[in-house]
Amino acid sequence: MGSVIHFWEIRIAPVRPNSTRRRQARSFRTEAQLLDSLAVLLESREFDTISIDNITRRSGFAVGTFYKHFADKQAILEALFARYQEERTMLLRRA
Repeated sequence: MGSVIHFWEIRIAPVRPNSTRRRQARSFRTEAQLLDSLAVLLESREFDTISIDNITRRSGFAVGTFYKHFADKQAILEALFARYQEERTMLLRRA
């Protein structure tokens, strides 16, 4: 016969919504810094000559952090393009 676990015996950690929001904000900032690093590198170099290592070194993050946010170099370029499109759209709406 198996043992029975009663609901009052189960311990569940309390949900901390603030920690989730902080983690999301930190993740957003990290992604923005990686995008900013690529943007700066693109000012002086062609995309094909920029490595993931160049991007992470410039941003101060590890390569693993890059891969946590982007699948590959093409993905970060697409994200940067999407960010520029969003900024352009916002500027046009203001005009």
